[in-house]
Amino acid sequence: PKPAQPKDEELSAEQLLKRARSAYAAGKGSSAYSMASKSNKMSPSGDAAEVMALAACAMNNPDKAKNALKLVPLFKRASVRNTCKSKHNVKIPL
Repeated sequence: PKPAQPKDEELSAEQLLKRARSAYAAGKGSSAYSMASKSNKMSPSGDAAEVMALAACAMNNPDKAKNALKLVPLFKRASVRNTCKSKHNVKIPL
């Protein structure tokens, strides 16, 4: 039998972020947000914040997206806002 997949609690921040990206790509906004948030708590990163913001948009939650966007590096914020608007039809409030 295959070895069991490690649980989220056993993963490193990097592994959680990788899973969060996969969940987001699969349209699972809530799971993606949760994993990216855990990753960001363990090891704060702009990449985790970006996934959190995009996942929040996928969940149609502009408030969560706005909070996550504050953690995204400035040079990536416009791209995140544009993706939220074009892909999820969510406008992140300023």
